[in-house]
Amino acid sequence: MMRRLPFTPKDLMPFVELVLEDPRDTEKLARLSYAILASGSARKSDWARFYRPGASEEANYKAIERLMERLDPEAFLHRLLDAQSPFALVDLTEVRRPQAKRTPYVGRLRDGGLGF
Repeated sequence: MMRRLPFTPKDLMPFVELVLEDPRDTEKLARLSYAILASGSARKSDWARFYRPGASEEANYKAIERLMERLDPEAFLHRLLDAQSPFALVDLTEVRRPQAKRTPYVGRLRDGGLGF
């Protein structure tokens, strides 16, 4: 189920412009950012449900793949990361996946926790 967010993809455009070199991708990246937040997932297949409401999930997945091939997410993250900072606020390896009963990199989940 899609979460109700207090903003739209257009509201995200000023933020995504900060990391883009090509302004033609601003709207697409804003839609992708919104889809990631709305899905609450780290999986592209979940993002595809919310990327373009009028398109099929398969078409959205392919559009996301094409967009990500042209963009360099790692470069974006490095622009936003201060290498001199003693800490980072987010570690993407700690995304909680309660539906995953056992994963080789985490181990067995206990009581809804990460299990390590």
